[in-house]
Amino acid sequence: MKTPFLMLTELFLPTKGGTAVSFDDDFRRLGDKEIHVVTADVPGAAEFDRTHPNTIHRIALKRVRWLKPESLLMYSKLFVKAARLVATHRFIAIFAGRVLPEGLVAWAIARLRGRPVLVYAHGEELTNWGRGRKFALMRFVFRHADAVLANSDFTRDTLSGLLDVDPGRIAVIYPTVDEDRFRPGLAADDLRASVGVTQGKCLVLSVGRLQRRKGFDNVIRALPLLQQAGIDAHYALIG
Repeated sequence: MKTPFLMLTELFLPTKGGTAVSFDDDFRRLGDKEIHVVTADVPGAAEFDRTHPNTIHRIALKRVRWLKPESLLMYSKLFVKAARLVATHRFIAIFAGRVLPEGLVAWAIARLRGRPVLVYAHGEELTNWGRGRKFALMRFVFRHADAVLANSDFTRDTLSGLLDVDPGRIAVIYPTVDEDRFRPGLAADDLRASVGVTQGKCLVLSVGRLQRRKGFDNVIRALPLLQQAGIDAHYALIG
């Protein structure tokens, strides 16, 4: 069965980062050319899009410092492109990769065209945006979306507890993993050798951007406890 969806996201491969990888994997699994993705034009995009199963639309999404807000041009370009696509395609639903700016644009288009809107929530925006106008706008979008796709139980609980989003409209969808590339039993001798940990030793590995909210410092603080418990653990951090 064909599933004609529209996805609005600034973050999509070949842009680096876990969110871009996850979105790419999600929509590859959901369908083929009937799924349209509006995203940023970045170096290497043309070659990447050439063999992609989805229909990719690239636009220049850059913030302009002298505009207030700086992302005003991004909102405008996303809105115009999305409006044109919705006018010519029978999309079942509109997805937004983030609450702002994509979520606000998706909500506006969805309401104009009578389509449901689904907004991804990542957790970072819920705790780092303070309590100003941006927070109020974020709260509005999340509370008026037809569904909010939370990436963790923590994000779900924060959405309902801090933003008063109806728990019945929140679905937890954990970031996907390519099971063909990442699975138990893969050889890791080269990784162990690169960090000086021999076979048989306990190696704890973290991969992610070096941000306080990711809790890498908590792992470091826990290492002495493992040593006290008789576990000779070594920690490698790739960021």
